[in-house]
Parts: sequence; C-alpha cells; structure tokens
Amino acid sequence: MGTWYSPVVSTHETLGLLLVREGLISRPQLYDALRLQRQSSELLGTCLLRLGYVSAERLLAILARQLAVPALPPGVLGTANPEAVHRVPKELAYRLRIVPFSWDGEMLGVAVADGRTLSQLQEVAYVSRSAVGAYVALELEIGAALAELYPAEQPIPSQTIEMHVTVEDRPRPVRAVTYADVPKPPAPDSTTASVGVLPAVPAAEIERISFFDAVEKLYEAKDSAQVAHLVGQALKNFFPRLLVCEAMRPFLVARAVSGFFLRSQSVPLAALPKTAASLLQRSVTYGPTRDDPRSPELESTFGISHAAMCLIAVVTTSAHGRLLFYADHGSSNDRYDDLHDVEMLFKEAETALEILTTASRVSS
Repeated sequence: MGTWYSPVVSTHETLGLLLVREGLISRPQLYDALRLQRQSSELLGTCLLRLGYVSAERLLAILARQLAVPALPPGVLGTANPEAVHRVPKELAYRLRIVPFSWDGEMLGVAVADGRTLSQLQEVAYVSRSAVGAYVALELEIGAALAELYPAEQPIPSQTIEMHVTVEDRPRPVRAVTYADVPKPPAPDSTTASVGVLPAVPAAEIERISFFDAVEKLYEAKDSAQVAHLVGQALKNFFPRLLVCEAMRPFLVARAVSGFFLRSQSVPLAALPKTAASLLQRSVTYGPTRDDPRSPELESTFGISHAAMCLIAVVTTSAHGRLLFYADHGSSNDRYDDLHDVEMLFKEAETALEILTTASRVSS
C-alpha cells in the first residue's frame, strides 16, 4: 500500500456467507480456503476453485449476484474489443487488475474479479473520458488476459481451470461510474442523542491468539462483544497497540485494549464528530496517522499516545450496532505493504455478525 488506503467496503453479503448459507460449501471448506488464501494472497473465490469446492460457473453466478453486475463466461476475455483496450493504459489495467472488454461508443465495459475494485473505477472513467460499466470475471482469467492484451508486459504465468461454456449473447455491463462522478462524503449523523451518563466498565485486555484460530472462533461468538474481542486478538498478530470500541448511543465505549492506558472508558459521540460520521458506513483505512482526521479525536478523548501509522476500521450491521478498531505500531514507523489478511478479517467479522443477526431473527 504505497498511498493512503481507503476502500469502500461493499454493503453486500460476503462471498463466504453467501456460499455457506446456500449450502454450496461447508464451514470447514471455507476455513480450508481461508488458509490457502493466507498462503497465496489470492481471492477467496480463486482458492475455492483451486480446492475444487465450487465450480467456475457457480462461482461466477454467485459473484454476479453479490456485486450486482453481469458475469462474463469463462474463455471470452481474450476477445476484448481493441478500442476498449486502447482506452485504458497498461499501467492502470495492471494496477487495478481489470480487463477493458467492451466499447459501444459511449460506455467502456471492464471486467473485475474483486468487488473492491468497483470503488476505484472513477479513475478509469477519468483516464478513458467515458462512462464505465462493470462485469465480473475469474481472477485467473484476468491475469492471463492482461498478459495477452498488453504483450509488452512481462508474461504472467497462466493457471487454467477446465471449463466448458458456450458463449452466445454477451451481457451488457452495469454502469458503475460516469465521467463526471465525484464521491460524496457520508452525511453527518443527525441521530446523535443528548449526552447522558454511562458507568465506566474497564476494557478487557487483548491477548494474542493465532490469526486463523481467531477467524474460526468468530463463528462461535454469542454476541457482538465477543466478535469485537476476537478481531482484536487477530489484529494482535500485526499491531502491538489496539483499541476496540462499540458505539452505544450516545457513547463510544472502549471494549478491549492492548498497549494503551486509557484516560476514558467511554466518550460521548458528540465529542467525536468526524469519528461519529464515519460510523455510518463500513470502512477500513490504513496509512499515516496525520492523514486521518479521526486520529486526533481518538487520541485526545481516550488519552492514547500518538503514532506515525495507524489502522482505523468500522464494522457495522443493522442489528448489532457499530464496532470501531484502532491499531498502530506505537513509536515504530513500521508500515505493512500488504494487509490482505486484515481486510479478510473484517469481512469475516461482518459475516459473523450477519449470522448472529439471522440467528436472533429466527429465535424471535
């Protein structure tokens, strides 16, 4: 991560949750894929394909529904429209891992394998000076197609999965962004209640357990507090200093801590306007502390000491409230170039919370 990283986290169900809920894979198979993902840094769907737990066709159908964009059948990326390829520079295509596929004179259709890329297509719209639509395709096929369509690049070893699909009518991409699109900031939180009195409850001390042990235990959690604590235990594998909070209107309450001596156990949300606004949507940011306006709010109100780099993540569901995670390296200037596992951790936390939500609805 060479620059400040602030992806928009999808509001759709995670892939793992969809597959498990529909009985297409078992929970142990999901864990197998997560372990392989840790080793290979590939997308979860690719790992499931490699393990033979799901077919390419079924995976594409699920991804298309998850991301609300049409799927490109296997084997068609090599037939991309030359004008589409011409409109996207090689460097941009490789960096975003997209394949420019179709061009109808007005809209450029690009294939993505990772739903997080959808939030970055505004850059493609700016460079191509056109509206941009999206398809979903397999990660392995995108790598092979990039090497074929941009031959000046060093070839990427292609690893194919046997598929048999007949292509008749190609779908039209779903419009993702227009050339004039500008991201809108989240609306201020107008529902903040007046400040009352909340008894101070000491935050639990976070002890590290192995990363994947924590991920697996997420699905055994009985409530959001246990989910929050397990996420903290997993993060301890990356960060020595952690603060785990839960929004309990009108307060932000410290639930777990490691490496900090807290001045406050609970803080009125009214005293944290930037942090409170960010609780409206799921997000993960990592980079220089000075670049995140929430950092000085958290430092001053909770009394935590300043660090050069920090991670701030918000995990939220409609039924189980909002969790906020702050993590840093203390006095060290260490910076991770790859937080793929951490991104996966927060997705799995959302999945665990959604399962709790479903269970509570069924029991009621």
